[in-house]
Amino acid sequence: MPKKIIQDIIVKKKKAPLEVDRSAELKLEAAREEIKQKKRKKGKKEKTRRALSFRIALWALLAAAFVFSFSVLVSAFSSALVKITPKQEFVSLDSNFAAKRGGGDALPFETMRMDYTETLVGKSTAVEKISERASGLIVAYNAYSSRPQPLVARTRFETPDGKIYRIKRRAVIPGAEIKNGKIIPSSLELKVYADKPGEDHNIGLSDFTIPGFKGDPRYEKFYARSKTKMSGGFEGAASVIAEKDILAVENKLKETIRENLKKSLIAKKPKGYLLYDGALLITFSEIEGNPKPGDRAENFKYGLKGSAVGFLVKNGDMEKEIAARYLGKNADKAGIANIEGLKFKLTSKNDADTEITFKLSGRAHFVWKTNLESVADDLINAKRRDYDSVFGKYPSVEDAKIFFKPPWWPIMPKDKSKIHFEQILKTE
Repeated sequence: MPKKIIQDIIVKKKKAPLEVDRSAELKLEAAREEIKQKKRKKGKKEKTRRALSFRIALWALLAAAFVFSFSVLVSAFSSALVKITPKQEFVSLDSNFAAKRGGGDALPFETMRMDYTETLVGKSTAVEKISERASGLIVAYNAYSSRPQPLVARTRFETPDGKIYRIKRRAVIPGAEIKNGKIIPSSLELKVYADKPGEDHNIGLSDFTIPGFKGDPRYEKFYARSKTKMSGGFEGAASVIAEKDILAVENKLKETIRENLKKSLIAKKPKGYLLYDGALLITFSEIEGNPKPGDRAENFKYGLKGSAVGFLVKNGDMEKEIAARYLGKNADKAGIANIEGLKFKLTSKNDADTEITFKLSGRAHFVWKTNLESVADDLINAKRRDYDSVFGKYPSVEDAKIFFKPPWWPIMPKDKSKIHFEQILKTE
């Protein structure tokens, strides 16, 4: 066994690990981490800032869109009412005028004509003792001879039950016609009246003989037959039409006809023309078949025909004529608000209705004219603060006020159709 020497048994000491100073490295790591943290914080702030900016921009855009949409919507439904009080003047009018159909050197006028017929039922108020004979038409036949047969006045005709009816005047029945040895009867229509008054002689259709021919061959060959019933016979107290009854119905008819003619003429009157009550002339005439005072009836029907002619003058022509007389140099600047309310009285006319004279009276309300189209244009083009100053350009305007709808949107619409005007008229 080899011999150990001293150095072999000496234990070698382990070397201690080398200590390194890492403080600088740690500081560097900390600095790096701090930089990273700052970058992360800065990034978060930037991201937050960008998000906030985006949200602010989005809200601003939405707000602008809302404001724009709201403005468009409000503008679409907004309007303005302009109440204008124009210059006005009241003048007492009392003048005579001359007019010609078609014009010429006088005020022009036109005419309208119309007819209207109406009937009413009236009630009789009078009572009288009546004695009336029935009457009717018969046809008398000659089957006896070819020679004419004369009948004297008051010739009798008798019914099978013995009722007698007479003719009032002489008559002649023509002679019969003889053909091939046969007699073809001739005939004559006659009106006959009952021999006695009363209702018992009101009968239907009947055959008649001529009592005056009894015992004579003619009795069988001369005869008659009814063409109408016998009617009108009456005896006793009965209602009859009094003159005042007819007059009462006439007055009602005239009023009804006058109103109907007036309404019809006004409805058919051309636009821009005046038709005064006094410029409407109506004449009345009875219709055929009207009853007369004294006729027997409890109720009766009565009719009238109305014929109207209306004299029409253009509104503008009348205004100019009046204004020229009463306003002088301002004649073209004003109209008459109550021109239809003036009183018209026709004083004369010629037979052909081509020339008339009339009188106009009343209190004329002159109103100065304003070009509202021009006012609307000026308001649309004016700034909001200058709306009121627009009216100073118009001498015809005494006062004006603007009312917006909705009231919290005091902006003038750009569409003229949404600007409405109201004229304020004064009263004396």
